[in-house]
Amino acid sequence: MNLSSLCRVYSQMRPACYIKHLVVLNQRPSLCYSSHLVQQYYDPSRGITTCNQFNQLTKTTGAEYLSENKSPWIKSIIKKLGWKFVIKGKFSMMGYELYESLLKNMDYLQFFKDFEMDDTFHSWFLVVELHVWMLSVRVMRDEEFGKTVRDAIIQTMWSDVVERSQHMTVLQSTQTAQVKELSEEFRAAMINYDEGIQSDDKVLAGAIWRRFFCKNCDNPLLIERLVHYVRRQVYELEHTSNKALFMEKKLKLVNLADVTLSQ
Repeated sequence: MNLSSLCRVYSQMRPACYIKHLVVLNQRPSLCYSSHLVQQYYDPSRGITTCNQFNQLTKTTGAEYLSENKSPWIKSIIKKLGWKFVIKGKFSMMGYELYESLLKNMDYLQFFKDFEMDDTFHSWFLVVELHVWMLSVRVMRDEEFGKTVRDAIIQTMWSDVVERSQHMTVLQSTQTAQVKELSEEFRAAMINYDEGIQSDDKVLAGAIWRRFFCKNCDNPLLIERLVHYVRRQVYELEHTSNKALFMEKKLKLVNLADVTLSQ
């Protein structure tokens, strides 16, 4: 079986075989951002929910799935590829869906307003990047499939970034260079944010000032408020059950309006 045939077979085994991006163009960047829609097409009957680490999920062993499945060629492919390969595809799809849920629940315009940010593509990316990092911290708690989910979240984010950047009035070469620059900044931001969340508020504030505010914020109250928001959001995610997060996609984001310096 060649690679293309294998991909077609695998696409039928996965609970979601592809993601389609629909972007409605608009002159105002903020409206362009909000018009982005990710749709998944899948057959729920093909969903496979099994993971020893997630004790709240419905468990189905590979042997049970093979015995229930009536298609001999699917049984053959699963045996050749390995059961873990199929499960990895399931958790990759969870990452795609979590990113979609993140965008639906994130009020980036409120961030623009409250933190005095320009309504630009870069500002949008800074808000998304911060939330993708916080979500990644949560999913990485699972030692077996956390990395798979995290990588899928980040991969979907970059597909989203490239899709949106293509509708900006810039040359292709400029767009490619800008996306590459964002990629380098993203890697550095993840390291800084990781160091900040594991340290005290001063270290986290420094990471936020350098990255989120791009070293261009003279109002310490804004930085302090965002530190409060990050701590509270990470806490909420840490206390979200695996079932609610991975199976029900109940991604609860803290309302920025509820975060005050008195907390």
